[in-house]
Amino acid sequence: MSIKGESYFIDQIDAYLDGKLNQVDKQLFDKAITEDASLKDKIESHIISRSLIRQSGEQELKSKFLKNLQKEQHLSTEKKRSLLPKLLFMFVFAILFLLALIIYNRSVDDSSVAVEPMALSDVEDPSYTLLRSQGDTTIAITWSDAIQAFVSKDYDTSLLLLDSMDNDAEFKSKHLGKYALMKGVSYLKTGDYKNAENSFAEVTADNPYYDQAEWYMALTSYYSNDIPVAKRRLNTISKDPQHYKNEAASNYLKLME
Repeated sequence: MSIKGESYFIDQIDAYLDGKLNQVDKQLFDKAITEDASLKDKIESHIISRSLIRQSGEQELKSKFLKNLQKEQHLSTEKKRSLLPKLLFMFVFAILFLLALIIYNRSVDDSSVAVEPMALSDVEDPSYTLLRSQGDTTIAITWSDAIQAFVSKDYDTSLLLLDSMDNDAEFKSKHLGKYALMKGVSYLKTGDYKNAENSFAEVTADNPYYDQAEWYMALTSYYSNDIPVAKRRLNTISKDPQHYKNEAASNYLKLME
């Protein structure tokens, strides 16, 4: 790639990470990353720089927030006192509504209630954790940013950040479960079922994240329309009384009857 071309793509990285590129420019950007390893390295360095700047800004905002919080504590107390009667009324109303709903549900024949398939976008994200004993290292900051993007459902940015950590063998050996799980779900949510399957397969049975990986691997088969494999995987989960998703697996099996 020419120096002019490389500069052009570097200038667009912020727009790419913020999701502001149009479809044509995004495809051109993705193609350039794939074809030019040096450009990908520069982009990953830019991502890390953004992360460091963000961390500095967050500390400043936190300090301002604490100062404003102290000034408004007495106002908050007065507001709570004035809201108490309204909250009590809303609480009583909610209780009456729930009682009415329970009575109504009991009157409905369960056999007449159809189970609707869950949209892929509504599939719940897995649990995730911050790294421990990592301080303010670059890898910890990048992981934190990947989590923020993941929680915001910006799965493309999350994958880009996770890819920048892929060559860190020490990190992956210590945190493979959570790393592979977040990466696999990001691929699943973007419809890249093949890479999702490969990521989940990295989590072995002795890993504490194995149950979650097993569940999302079954969902990958389900949403990629590989029904025989999906049934087999869901059936295994549904028959495991210790699995945290055994009931959910049974519900998915009903959808495929």
